[in-house]
Amino acid sequence: MAEVLFLDVARSRLPRVARLAAERRRGWFVRWNAADPTPMWRKTNLSDVPPGSTDGSDLLGPFGTKDAGGRFAEGLDELFELCRYPRELEKAPRGKACAYKEMGKCPAACDGSEPMDAYRARVHDAVALTREGVAHAIERTNTALRSASSAMNFEHAGMLKARLDRLGVMRKAPMRHARTLDRFAAIVAGAGERGVHLMLCARGWVHDLGEMDAEGDCADIAQAAATHAAASPAFDGDPRRVDAVGLFAHWVYAPATARTRAVMLDGHDDAGVIGELVRAIARHRNEDDDAGASGEMELSDA
Repeated sequence: MAEVLFLDVARSRLPRVARLAAERRRGWFVRWNAADPTPMWRKTNLSDVPPGSTDGSDLLGPFGTKDAGGRFAEGLDELFELCRYPRELEKAPRGKACAYKEMGKCPAACDGSEPMDAYRARVHDAVALTREGVAHAIERTNTALRSASSAMNFEHAGMLKARLDRLGVMRKAPMRHARTLDRFAAIVAGAGERGVHLMLCARGWVHDLGEMDAEGDCADIAQAAATHAAASPAFDGDPRRVDAVGLFAHWVYAPATARTRAVMLDGHDDAGVIGELVRAIARHRNEDDDAGASGEMELSDA
């Protein structure tokens, strides 16, 4: 809460200080617009999004690091056979096809072998997978793999196994929370006056959920979180939204030893699931406080 309030005040009173502080808490995303003349992804920390508009782009993330965003997007390139050479795609349909076409891993929109509309459809599919979440894509692929194996369709099973391996890489630590920004909803737990203080950030809009103790009934807090997550407006590029997303993304990817606990919400409208998450992060937060009080946290940090 202190960091959120500090940035709000500093933004109007000390703009330079606010910029420097916010730069230390940026969330990394991949920006992709299938409607662009050359629909290629690029990495962004949201600071370049025009206030009031996202120009129709999809924003994929958050990622723990800038490099992780690039590796995730490269995974989508491989899964959906998208272009690895933007300069050639810019020349479509007069570009020069690369080795990926020869290997059968790219339909080559660059040289006109594939209509650009078909290429754009695959970009939409890549964004849709991210919106759904890699974990769900892994679950669906595992189901299809079992079915193919049972039918002794070993060639298809091999393709699905390769897809599963690629998806597994995209679930690693600095990429594990990637979705689209319209699905961004994170709860963070910190020390309160009487118990655990909880805050929600939904698409950059911050909501104070109040406090609960370790054994308290969290039904009201979970319902409030579900309501706010569903009703919060779309991300609009406002600097306050950019900074809030950065703060919460930073906490979500914080090291396991961090005193702050944060979690991304998977189902925005399921208060029961959110309730379990709230209980879990409140329990972790209280464990951290107990460790700190006994001196264990200080020893661990050292």
